[in-house]
Amino acid sequence: MSRRKPIDVKILEASKEFDALTFAETVRGALSDFPDYRRNQKRVIYPIWYLSLVILCGFFCGCNTIEEIAEYTRSG
Repeated sequence: MSRRKPIDVKILEASKEFDALTFAETVRGALSDFPDYRRNQKRVIYPIWYLSLVILCGFFCGCNTIEEIAEYTRSG
């Protein structure tokens, strides 16, 4: 497993003013027209905007690989 990125002090300060709901709605709005080719499959549980949101949050929290993002989602 790769090492996590060090936490930037500027990001730590910015996180104090972070509005998670606004961020989630912004991601959802920005990806509303994004083509999701999985729609024809019957086992789609999460919309593509939600998966993108989880990946972005994992990245911002220091995850460098998909395995770390998966671990991040299980821990929260």
